[in-house]
Amino acid sequence: MGSGTDFVGRPKFLLTAPGIIRPGRNVTIGVELLEHSPSQITVKVELVKMLANLTVSVLEAEGVFEKEIVTTKGFELQDDTKLKKVKYLKSTF
Repeated sequence: MGSGTDFVGRPKFLLTAPGIIRPGRNVTIGVELLEHSPSQITVKVELVKMLANLTVSVLEAEGVFEKEIVTTKGFELQDDTKLKKVKYLKSTF
């Protein structure tokens, strides 16, 4: 995942997704921006189904995620521990 790490090799974000996806059910993809991530990232997701020697794209989605900024007594703090946004996708296969 080259786009998820910087030149030093530190991860910038963490993606979470289910290991098994059922047809017709909602799919939740979680994105957490880590300490060394930029303030905003765009994540593109593609769900593919593999049939023998054929790969079929089943679902595509895109979302913009931002770090949460908390202001306290004139100081800006970045809270990197919360999930910023969760995308709900409906599978179509």
